[in-house]
Amino acid sequence: MRHNHRIIPGHMGGEYAEGNVISVEVTNCNKQTANHIMWHYANWRLWGKIEDKIAWKGLAGQWGKEEIIGERIRLGGLASGKLLQWTNGVDEVRSNECPGEGWVRGRSKAMKEKIKNYRTGKKDSPETKQNKSRASKGKSKSKSHCEAIKNGAKRGEDHPNYGKVGSDSPTYGTKRTPEQLEKMSGARHHNYGKVIPQDVREKIRQTNKKKKHWVNGFNEHKFQEICPGEGWVNGRKYRG
Repeated sequence: MRHNHRIIPGHMGGEYAEGNVISVEVTNCNKQTANHIMWHYANWRLWGKIEDKIAWKGLAGQWGKEEIIGERIRLGGLASGKLLQWTNGVDEVRSNECPGEGWVRGRSKAMKEKIKNYRTGKKDSPETKQNKSRASKGKSKSKSHCEAIKNGAKRGEDHPNYGKVGSDSPTYGTKRTPEQLEKMSGARHHNYGKVIPQDVREKIRQTNKKKKHWVNGFNEHKFQEICPGEGWVNGRKYRG
């Protein structure tokens, strides 16, 4: 029994024509086709086609029906996720080309509101944060992405942590690790090599004039305008 595959160097597929077709002999062995399995395995290792990996795993009995279907669904989702998102204000579609007049890139208002309400008040678990970190590691953001983040950043009174000092601050009581300090020092610091203008220096000086040194019974020190809380008094950290 022989099984034909169409192939062109470096790719699967192509026309069913002479030079693009090879014949693979199928040998039955415990209801498996040994040569057929090895053909798909070799093609997967050689060209990296995921379809060959699925065929190899399935024919070799390493994956069952549910695993094969799950992998195909995953691949379909990845392929769909690469398509551009379009909306007419109500409906949404994914396509590399504009569906027609009245359609623009992006999400509909209803979907944006749904996503916003779904995420409000929710925090990612440590495992989710680690997965996101690994997924984005080594990937550089485009200029348009960086610009969108910059323009969308909340500042001043719009920032959720505006005015929160002392024990109200989300970073209250936390200390940076030596690794974090190392990443922030020297050439890695965002102000490394920059000359601070005189007007900015004066602004910083005027701001610091309003601040005071505070210390508590645990010999912890803070430099801020108002008292950090109960147990804090004016003073400097004891270094004796």
